[in-house]
Amino acid sequence: MDGAEPLSEKAYRWVDQVVTQHGLTPSEVFAIAEGLFSTIQSLLPPEMDPSRAIHYRVEIATALAHYFANRAEHLAAEKAQLETLYEITRELTSSLDLPRVLQKTLAEVTSAIAAEKGAVFLVDGAAGQVVVEATINWDGGNVPLRAIPSEWQLGQPEPLLIVNDLPAEEAEAWLAQLAGGEVRALIVAPLVANGEFRGLLAVASPRAGAFNTTHVRLLRTVLSQIATAIGNAEVYRLISRQAQELGQMLRHQQEEGTKSQAILTSIADGVVVSNTEGRIILVNPAAERILGTAGSQLIGHDFHTLFSAFNAQGREEATAAMETLLSTSDSGVSKVFKTILEIDNRVIHAHLSPVLTRREEFLGVVIIFRDITKEVEADRAKSEFVSTVSHELRTPMTAIKGYTDLLYAGAVGPINAEQKRFLQIIKSNTDRLTALINDLLDISRVETGRVRFEPKPVQVGEVIADVVNALAGQAEVKHQTLTYEVMGGLPEIMGDRDRLNQVLTNLVSNAIRYTPEGGTIEVRAYLVEGAVRVDVRDTGIGIAPEDLGRIFERFYRADHPMVQETSGTGLGLPIVKMFVEMHGGRVWVESELGKGSTFTFILPVPTQTKEDEGYRPTPHLMARMRTVLVVDDDPDIANLIKMHLENSGYRVLVLGSGRSVVAWAEEKRPDLILLDLLLPDIDGLE
Repeated sequence: MDGAEPLSEKAYRWVDQVVTQHGLTPSEVFAIAEGLFSTIQSLLPPEMDPSRAIHYRVEIATALAHYFANRAEHLAAEKAQLETLYEITRELTSSLDLPRVLQKTLAEVTSAIAAEKGAVFLVDGAAGQVVVEATINWDGGNVPLRAIPSEWQLGQPEPLLIVNDLPAEEAEAWLAQLAGGEVRALIVAPLVANGEFRGLLAVASPRAGAFNTTHVRLLRTVLSQIATAIGNAEVYRLISRQAQELGQMLRHQQEEGTKSQAILTSIADGVVVSNTEGRIILVNPAAERILGTAGSQLIGHDFHTLFSAFNAQGREEATAAMETLLSTSDSGVSKVFKTILEIDNRVIHAHLSPVLTRREEFLGVVIIFRDITKEVEADRAKSEFVSTVSHELRTPMTAIKGYTDLLYAGAVGPINAEQKRFLQIIKSNTDRLTALINDLLDISRVETGRVRFEPKPVQVGEVIADVVNALAGQAEVKHQTLTYEVMGGLPEIMGDRDRLNQVLTNLVSNAIRYTPEGGTIEVRAYLVEGAVRVDVRDTGIGIAPEDLGRIFERFYRADHPMVQETSGTGLGLPIVKMFVEMHGGRVWVESELGKGSTFTFILPVPTQTKEDEGYRPTPHLMARMRTVLVVDDDPDIANLIKMHLENSGYRVLVLGSGRSVVAWAEEKRPDLILLDLLLPDIDGLE
């Protein structure tokens, strides 16, 4: 029958249908076919040619055999593919060493699809390329990410690029760069895992059309597994790197901890650390020596135990500082406290500060103890030495100055102009030396606690007026304008008038000295928040920013031509600072170079009770003194004083030692006694 479907093809479709739908085995299919042949043969008429039936039977049997042969071949291919997938999966899961996994996986893939070449490319974000990670006979190179299809980079695993004949087809340029030479057939597939583009898998052959649909299907099957393995290896590599970094950090912390412990053990300063509750958690050996207490007796105890051995005043100050630090722990404010403590005739400097992390988290308080007993003793000895030397210097200087004044005044006869000029030079330099000696004596007296400080109610405005009037002549010589302004109703302060006079004299004389001719100096006093504030403003040379922090240091003078040309000791401002602080006040300066300076100090106003209101001390009026007793072991000084007093109409008596003063004074009852404080037989204060 022309045009009719051949019997063999019908048989092929039939067996495929029954096997697919019913899952029959080859034996069952052949048994059905044999039964069908027998039934058909029994139904054929006797006159029919039996060879024709036999021909049909052979044709159907051949079709069945051909089908099952193809089926067996297909199953063998699927088996081989499954075995390849198994090997690939085993390799991918057997190790997290990415280079090794990729190389073995690539070998399995190229072997399974009979590819002569293969390569795995991974994304290098920093370089902006896909770079070769594993290869087999590969000649190609890296490719820029911008050349890769955008859908792949967006995480889409399709479509695969399949090129049957690279030289003949119009392929994109990046494929030729990727594949290299001697490549005709090429498959390039994206490696995508969890929607992230990780790289490329490429297989190639020098044979055109080397790859079929089975090969493509196998590649599609392994792509996601390879990409997942790459992701797992990357995670493993990241975790490994972090673990290594963590290990290095822990080792570094251990090393730093060991170093810190060694430092704490070896330093001479005592270190004590408390937690946020004020309990001691660390005491180094130096602190044990300074405190005279074992660390085991302090650790775990409250900070009050730590300060209990110190003197009362120091203990109260240190306790208040600790309470402040612990109470302000949440504010993020970094406060530092310094105090002086005494224990067993030793002087200890304590430095208290919070322990804060980089995030300003409060961890506790660290206390640094330093034994400064030797420094204090040395400083006291230095002050005593300066005081003694200054006093001894002042005695001959007083004689030189006094007799020079007498010569200059013509007390022993007339002098000519040249002699008068020489005496003026001597007088000027002795005044400078006397001022220096007096400043040194003032500082040493304050440091040794021997300064006489007699606080009484004082009107600051009166002191300002006295100082301005006294120095007006100096300002007039330089054609300067010197003014003062005192707020009305300014309250009295408790202070030593002489010391305040010295403070204002130093500030105003400095302003005159360092203000050019024609400048202005202004002194103002007014009330601010329970204190009297005094400003001394000038239009002088000003102070450089780098000098502002040091001008209250002893002997410090700014490096300015006008300062260097002007005589001075560098002690005026330190004395100002000491005397202001003795009054419970503070002093500071604001200045701009070339525009002038403003020195400011404030003095507290005492609070008055109702009983105190209206009280004023009654002035003590003294009659004119006639008899003066001068007690000095230096006869030159005694005679000089005697000469000046006698010229003023006083009766003067002189003693050279101190032990007979009391008896002599009780007998003679002088109106005034001028007494040297450092006598050879007895201290003048005694």
